[in-house]
Amino acid sequence: MEISEFKRVFQIASSQIIDTAIKLGYINPEKKEELESKLNEYLQNEVAYEMKYKEEAAEFNPNTHAMAFNVSKISSFQEALVLILHEEKHILDYYVDEGRGFFDELYDHVGIQDKDGNGIGQNESCTERFATDVAEEILGERIKSKKFQAIGLNFESNMPNYHIEDYLNRLLCKAMQISMGELLKAQNGRSLEEFGKIANSFNDVANYNKFRGTIDEIYRMIYVGDDSLFSVIYDENQVRGTVIQKKIDEYSEKEKEKIGRIHKLIQIAQNEIMQYISKTDPSRIDEIKIDFIVTAPEFELTEQDEIEFDSKYPKMDVVYSRKEHIVDNSISNFLAFIREEVETEKITTRKLGEETVQEMQDVEVFDRVDNEIARQERITNQTKENQDLGEK
Repeated sequence: MEISEFKRVFQIASSQIIDTAIKLGYINPEKKEELESKLNEYLQNEVAYEMKYKEEAAEFNPNTHAMAFNVSKISSFQEALVLILHEEKHILDYYVDEGRGFFDELYDHVGIQDKDGNGIGQNESCTERFATDVAEEILGERIKSKKFQAIGLNFESNMPNYHIEDYLNRLLCKAMQISMGELLKAQNGRSLEEFGKIANSFNDVANYNKFRGTIDEIYRMIYVGDDSLFSVIYDENQVRGTVIQKKIDEYSEKEKEKIGRIHKLIQIAQNEIMQYISKTDPSRIDEIKIDFIVTAPEFELTEQDEIEFDSKYPKMDVVYSRKEHIVDNSISNFLAFIREEVETEKITTRKLGEETVQEMQDVEVFDRVDNEIARQERITNQTKENQDLGEK
């Protein structure tokens, strides 16, 4: 694609992404002004039309706050549109306060990827789903589904990339009876607590950490590193999303080992979905199971596989909930929590191209906190005295 044509697509995507996403229910309409300001600020940075790594198609660099594309590798308006929308969605989901350092627990994140990189596979596939659906709305036509028929798997998808990860996300939504829009709207939260509600609802009866872990591992095995399976699965000389069809025995032993791992990860993810549905609505088991990805019998999940995965991804008590950091009712923990909450809540989003940060009124705020702590201590001491009197 010529750079002049790419710039035209870029302008279309940038001008329509937020309104279109709101129309689809993928963004909270109350955040329109905030997100427009954020996007406009980042669009002031120079866009690169050639990338250092020629095999990559696009990126948003969180360090430079800039987007880059390998325009010479892009072959169509549709492909360019999805790529641009994908990277701009990362901008809309980018909530990091560099003043406190890159990533700080719950309130610093890019989408549903946390400070340790957990959730990267789910985040990338949700972002691509957003870009694909918004592109369809802008184009006024459906992007045709194709068979993902590679590495011993066979299912349909209209995604340019992240096919397996997206399919598992959609299975999760179907089992939980929520829309993809609810998942994507939660992905855009300043705080991840809305997403946490979804994850914790699943976590109440199954293991969200295991489910998320499978998607992360699948993503990394296919897309990350020089020894990834990307070039084994995707034909780089064809349109994005074109897969190379091979039978299992046509892969090398090293490739087959990784492919087997992916099959087992899919089984683990689907087992967690089955665990959820069997505990919440057993009448829907057949309805959900019929949509499961069929894995190869030679890669059947063993009990040892399950044990090893359980040890790698132990079940979390709670997901994305800052309040759970208080582990007891001690006054010192309560004070630390209040101070942390006050500091966090004073951080504001960027407005009209400027970064505006409200200054804390330290003396006034902490006086109120200290007064509350003193009151709590008096109540605690009085209660203890009353108990002591009752025991005598």
